[in-house]
Amino acid sequence: MSSTKKHKYSSKASSLAYASLNILLALAVFGTIYVTNSPIFALLLVALGKWRILSVRPRFWAANVLSNLVDIIVGVSFALLIWLSGGYMILQLGLTALHIVWLLFIKQRSKYTYAVIQAGTALFLGLVTLSLTAYSWDSFYFVAVVWVIAYASARHVASRYEGISTNLYAIAAATVCAELGWISYYWMIAYTVPGLAAIKVSQFAIFAVLMGFVAERTARSYHKHGEVRFADIAMPILLTAMTMVVAYIFAVLSGSDAL
Repeated sequence: MSSTKKHKYSSKASSLAYASLNILLALAVFGTIYVTNSPIFALLLVALGKWRILSVRPRFWAANVLSNLVDIIVGVSFALLIWLSGGYMILQLGLTALHIVWLLFIKQRSKYTYAVIQAGTALFLGLVTLSLTAYSWDSFYFVAVVWVIAYASARHVASRYEGISTNLYAIAAATVCAELGWISYYWMIAYTVPGLAAIKVSQFAIFAVLMGFVAERTARSYHKHGEVRFADIAMPILLTAMTMVVAYIFAVLSGSDAL
């Protein structure tokens, strides 16, 4: 066998092994929750899946945690959402399938579009899960976790740009989101999605993702053209405004479930 064929065979074998391990991880997360009715072992599996973070010298741990924070947020969110869906097997299996899609087809992509999708997924799932599990926390801790989720998501996108202060942009975005989180803590509204009775989607998560989308389009337009072109941000702004108006009308006319 030639070296080229050996390399191709090795590459295919590695890809197959990677896919198999990720599928097993997602199934194990579901399995431990189904058997124990607790998220503890599932969260431990998510943590063990990130063992490479600590496989380097300690001085690199912080940087590794930051670069993997989006994936950690998504993994923890899936584990907790599957647990919260206890009693709804179809919903749990659906979330497990989405977890597999994340692990195999989204997480490893490096193109800018996928970076935006990854950040948006972490922001949405993280805030939905936080709203479902931590609404009774002290407001300080709730807002602090919101800040971390928003910081990780914003940093994930901002790091794709050259010549800017990634941390400054991420901190600014996280602070704005944390302020919105503080308001939402005292006015937490959630919507029941048909077929997903066990999980309610918080208005806060929806608004945060939409506002993040506007911010991303604004930054993208400025980076590409040297100025913010209205044509680049008009549709995101319109979508955000219309969603907020519809949400307000819905709340006035029929009310919304509060968490």
